Amino acid sequence: MQDTQQITSTTTDVESEAIVSGPSKFQLMLALFDTTASNDRTVWFIVGNGAAVMLDDSGRELGLTGATPIEVVINEVGRESGDGESWSFKGHLAGGAQSVEGYYSTATNTGQLKRSTR
Repeated sequence: MQDTQQITSTTTDVESEAIVSGPSKFQLMLALFDTTASNDRTVWFIVGNGAAVMLDDSGRELGLTGATPIEVVINEVGRESGDGESWSFKGHLAGGAQSVEGYYSTATNTGQLKRSTR
């Protein structure tokens, strides 16, 4: 079970999770611009509050523990700051109607993802 923060608004409940890995700037651009009505291009965000990198005995990275991959269709991207690496985005989960939005840094591959829970 992963730790999540519940945020309640007047219209919907929102689950907020840390993005610990995600797409490159190029992949994010393609998800927005290289799509058709019948074929959405998606991106993957790896989310998990408390996620940690697993290492073997020699210090080599094996992957993440406590993290969940989330496939997202991007509908909107906005520049968050003037550095060209910080983005706000909106979309929905692939194969469903659950809306998502968040902040993502292509410089650090980290951010915050919010999912509606109803």
